[in-house]
Amino acid sequence: MFKKAPLVVILFLILILGLSSCNSLPTCGPGNLPMPNLLSPDWGGVFAIGTDNLSWKFPYTTCEPEGYIIELSDEPNFVNTTLNATLSSPDTEINPGPNLQPATKYYWQVSSYVGATVGPASISRYFYTEPVCGYGALAAPDLIFPVDGSVVTTLNPEFDWSYPDPSCFPNGYYFRVSEDPGMGTFAIESDNPDNWSDDIFFGYPLNDCTTYYYQVTPYVNGVAGPVSEINKFVINTTGNCECDPAVLPVPVPLTPSPYGAGDRVIVPVHMQVGWENPGPCTPEGYEIELDSDFYYSDSPYNGQISGGEITTYSPPTLEPATQYWWHVYSSYQGALSTTSTYATFFTEPECTSSFELTAPVILYPAHGAFVNTATPMFKTVVEPQGCVPHTFLIELDIVPSFQNPILELQAGFTTTVIGPTDPLENCKTHYVRAAAVQDGTIGPYSAPHRFFVNDQGSCFPSPIGKANQNVFCNIGPDWDMGIHLFKKDDWIQAVNRNSDTTYLEVFVPDETGKKPADPQITCWIPVGAFTPDETIDLSELIINYPPEPPEEPKPPGDESPGGGGLVCHSSLPAEQCKLAGGSVLGFPYPPCVCPP
Repeated sequence: MFKKAPLVVILFLILILGLSSCNSLPTCGPGNLPMPNLLSPDWGGVFAIGTDNLSWKFPYTTCEPEGYIIELSDEPNFVNTTLNATLSSPDTEINPGPNLQPATKYYWQVSSYVGATVGPASISRYFYTEPVCGYGALAAPDLIFPVDGSVVTTLNPEFDWSYPDPSCFPNGYYFRVSEDPGMGTFAIESDNPDNWSDDIFFGYPLNDCTTYYYQVTPYVNGVAGPVSEINKFVINTTGNCECDPAVLPVPVPLTPSPYGAGDRVIVPVHMQVGWENPGPCTPEGYEIELDSDFYYSDSPYNGQISGGEITTYSPPTLEPATQYWWHVYSSYQGALSTTSTYATFFTEPECTSSFELTAPVILYPAHGAFVNTATPMFKTVVEPQGCVPHTFLIELDIVPSFQNPILELQAGFTTTVIGPTDPLENCKTHYVRAAAVQDGTIGPYSAPHRFFVNDQGSCFPSPIGKANQNVFCNIGPDWDMGIHLFKKDDWIQAVNRNSDTTYLEVFVPDETGKKPADPQITCWIPVGAFTPDETIDLSELIINYPPEPPEEPKPPGDESPGGGGLVCHSSLPAEQCKLAGGSVLGFPYPPCVCPP
């Protein structure tokens, strides 16, 4: 038999059960409030505006704060906030509303408070608002830091980059650092296909006195997009790194300031070039090449510097109104680095008026040259008494009259070297002339040069024709003996003409009969023995003056003026070679061997 419980006991049990079903906790004391733990969105996560919420968790389970302060900003220091809200406990989730900007990186943090006491802010996180880029629209990230070629003075650098399209962002990335410029092996590697970032810090120490390379690849839904360029940097924390002869620092030209399109770097003839050593080590010295020929022949202006701390060089006095090119290597234990970038400048004086313009001189192609490319470069210089104009005009034609040039080349900046973008017609003779231009006024033209385009040796040079009879080719029209026999239907390449176009200067061919001998040798034939293979006016050839024959030896006892005897030399025809005391070997040219 059960006894009935008293009414007081029943009411007490009901009260206990009611309290146990309530989730509220007592309020924490204001001292030692902890940092809240952020939950969502995750680091670099994607956030849907108006739909997704910010959520966090208070780390204590025995008490709770009165509320929370939520800060959201597009700046990591939260100086200007997009959201600064207060939320009462026990709520730990908030929707920032519809006013966030699309494709934007936002930072957020949460602090708890009790009364007037505000606890420490949580560790801040960042997220990106939609939209995510489509895979086909992905672009390569732009690397920001370390800058390409820079020296970093810490073993733990922070890496920064940016995404170039402001309308969307990737939702993942692949980052790597390597000592290999080909990025074959990695010192640091971070593959994050599910969240995007534009910076990273590992706290993983890299090696001092070492050159590194880094690169970033964006992802969309785990699929890789186009990779960034590779930036190089060096770690040098002490400034006392030892050089490796196999991997020497490549100098960076500084002065005169590196030449770019639109620039006109004009310096005195007494000048100095300067460069920077990018590290990580200091070489033993430097070697400098400086020349007015951008092919860098054996220039008297080249120099060497002993002492890696010296990064300037003063060449001998330069020529006035001349364009020079220069570059520099670092040297260590007999080894040279790879070359620096190439730099160029002009020497004074600079033209101030079109009245100062003089006719330039074409250096190459040389007159009568054969070029083995359809896109040759043209190099001009001004006369020693000239000045540096605003630019140069190059005209090309297939006839020397230049009445209707087939091509005009004029750079938008000052340079003495320029070439065509589109190939010239192959197997064709071309003519080129140049003029300086100042304030839009074209100065006097240079003497024209003729050259023949024989791209990769694929055609007979021009102007060409055939011998219409057997003909000896003489050293000059008035010489008696020839140095080469052209047989009927042999190919002949004309070079020049005499003043009345009765004789042609032609090349002696090599053993193939299809191109000039090397070294080139010319001789003269009558115009009537030459039948051009193409329509050409031989009177348009450049005039050259044939050599006069040597004097005949005087009879014994003849002391009349004009004598002197025949001097032996290798170009003499056979009979004159014998008279001069030489011996005849016959063809090919030269037939005459002179006594020592």
